[in-house]
Amino acid sequence: MGFPAADPFDAGPFAHWLRPGMWHTVRRAVLAAAVAWLPLALLAAVQGHLAHPSPRESLLHDLTAYARYLVAVPAFVLAEGLTLPVLGAIVREFVNAGIVPANERPRYDAVVASVRRLLAHRGVQAGLLVLAYGLAIQSLLLGPRHAVWRVVGTDEWIAPLVGGERRLSLAGWWAMLVSQPIFLLLVAMWLWRVLVWTRFLWGMSRLDLKLVAAHPDRAGGLYFVSTSLRAFALVAFPLGAAVAGVIAEETVDLDRPLAELRAMALAACAAIVLLFALPLVVFAVPLARARVRAVFAYGNLAVTVGRALEARWLDRDTAVTDEALSVQDFSATTDLYAITDNVAKMRLLPIGIWPVLTLAFGAALPMLLVSLASVTVARVLEVLRMVVLGR
Repeated sequence: MGFPAADPFDAGPFAHWLRPGMWHTVRRAVLAAAVAWLPLALLAAVQGHLAHPSPRESLLHDLTAYARYLVAVPAFVLAEGLTLPVLGAIVREFVNAGIVPANERPRYDAVVASVRRLLAHRGVQAGLLVLAYGLAIQSLLLGPRHAVWRVVGTDEWIAPLVGGERRLSLAGWWAMLVSQPIFLLLVAMWLWRVLVWTRFLWGMSRLDLKLVAAHPDRAGGLYFVSTSLRAFALVAFPLGAAVAGVIAEETVDLDRPLAELRAMALAACAAIVLLFALPLVVFAVPLARARVRAVFAYGNLAVTVGRALEARWLDRDTAVTDEALSVQDFSATTDLYAITDNVAKMRLLPIGIWPVLTLAFGAALPMLLVSLASVTVARVLEVLRMVVLGR
């Protein structure tokens, strides 16, 4: 069985609807943001909720809606064209680098085929769609008096007071039936991809991998897997943006001090980093085994070579001649000891500090921007409302 012609991660969810290529990905991102936001704004304008005198009833004041539909939605779509090819390259590298031995190729191919089936499974796709709509519509079943507007934000343009009761506005209906399901579906799709990615890594960890304990990456030759963290930083950004929208709204509209929300931001960043970093923990056991074997093997070799070196140069009088100085004993021993040092410092996880920091930066960037802009956002929105209302 040969290597599949296509990367497994170019399959679903909903990949059969999509055309490959970065240009088409950009077009999909723009289209998704337009569908999620433009009708929302038009319907809000029809009922006077686009720039209402009351900030709580103005769509232009709903920072959560900005974050989800104008930032997170297109960013999630763009990440498909940038992150998924990296995951595919990692899948191929297990074979290209010789880490999967020939006798394990059938099991490797079976894992890759399983990943592709999971991603393209029509039942899973239907389940994700039902889940997205279920979470968005559950507030409708509860009724406007409950958490209807909290599904999208805390502003009341979604369910304004009508005759003393809260009823969904036209924009509120669009948010519940279109905008929010789009956002939740993209989140669910990426969470499913992460779960399947974890399944692939787990399958790889169960193979008899040809790890090189003396590899200079100090991860047995598996450090290339950590490039997934840099790629997932593009997914961490929209997740962070969604959280940043909530923080911005709490700060600007509800006048909560930014310092009170710092713990929320830190917890969100930590959760996002763990979401993408924890799958790599599956390699801890094979790396630990390779390290233990190599520590004994290279340790014994180092002792043997060291004793031979001492016996030749220290245990008897040896004249230091030009010929003696030209022998390779010392340089070869030094190289061996450097390799042995690599083995002793071998990581138990194929994770480096810089990939983790890149991932954390992707998640934290929207929150950092919110903290920097929180002082001026309220004033900017106030001016925008004055311009739209003409007062």
